[in-house]
Amino acid sequence: MKTNLREPFFTFVVLGFMLFVGCDPFDSDDIYQNNNCTNKEKVTVPVGFEISEVTTITGDDYFTELQFANDDIGYILGASKAHGYVAIYKTNNQGASWNKLSLNVKTQPGNMLIVNEDTGFISYYGYTGNLYKTTDGGKTWIDKSYANLQGNLHHLQKDKDNNLYGLVSQGENAAVLVKSTDHAGSWQIINDSKELALKYLNFSFKIYNDRIYVRGQNGNFMVMDLAGNRLDEVKIGISFIESFDVLSYSDFVLVGHDGAFISTNSGESWKIIQEKSVKVIDLENIKTALFMYSKSLCPVDYIFSNDVIAYTEDGGTTWAESKEATNISYELVGKYKQTNGDILVLIDNQLYKITRI
Repeated sequence: MKTNLREPFFTFVVLGFMLFVGCDPFDSDDIYQNNNCTNKEKVTVPVGFEISEVTTITGDDYFTELQFANDDIGYILGASKAHGYVAIYKTNNQGASWNKLSLNVKTQPGNMLIVNEDTGFISYYGYTGNLYKTTDGGKTWIDKSYANLQGNLHHLQKDKDNNLYGLVSQGENAAVLVKSTDHAGSWQIINDSKELALKYLNFSFKIYNDRIYVRGQNGNFMVMDLAGNRLDEVKIGISFIESFDVLSYSDFVLVGHDGAFISTNSGESWKIIQEKSVKVIDLENIKTALFMYSKSLCPVDYIFSNDVIAYTEDGGTTWAESKEATNISYELVGKYKQTNGDILVLIDNQLYKITRI
């Protein structure tokens, strides 16, 4: 989605007009086609794939994350539309049905980390590293806070040994990197460099094997070991980063509003493979990818863009594209690749399955 952030008043007026004439821009029954709210088109995929709708999750919540512990058990994190309070849903049957769990948290959610089918964490805004922990598959949740973490805990991740990592906010865009080796019983600050950056809504750091790639204030990535010691730096030339995937110690894929880029030499140089605003659905290797990107702006407003799902197997030289639909990239909540290769994709409140044929 392309939004003119420099003219928020104009955006507000457009939204108001759309609601006034009976066109709800956030209606989630289907995906809009082009700029006409009465002409709806279901999500499609490129040749060589098929897509089916698994289910629609009902309720008065919007969703921010999708994670699975295994092919059967998954969770959706969201918040209530009325107050923005934490909402959490669970499936035990590969997403065919979802139940809302009881979690009485009257604050905004941070993010979610599902470790296995029993253990998971949800951070929330509380200014002392606040999070909720479950060890029984979401039946009960323990409220935890930490006196040594003076800020909100963001972007929870784990390494191969299930040690936990996160960034704790330290004022505007600043952060410290923290680690827990006892399942969030306690946290230690492992890097407090003033170069660390916290981006609330997009990429901040990634763990790959024995390396941590952390966003820096200068836009580059600092490379650290799992103890937080700085080893190297990866140079990046774009500002808004949606995601950063590490396929090997040398092969990186970087996507954002400026397009999609690949590096095969540990970030020494980058090649652009898609110039449009991109989100990743699947990466098989450095040349084979399934993306979602904005094809064009809708003719009459700043709110929606025409998006496609596209596939390449030659490193972006050619793309097979789906039929255009409206705003699916903006509404992409998350995805999960099952062990059989099928991909579950949550778009707004609709869960789809993409299958290679």
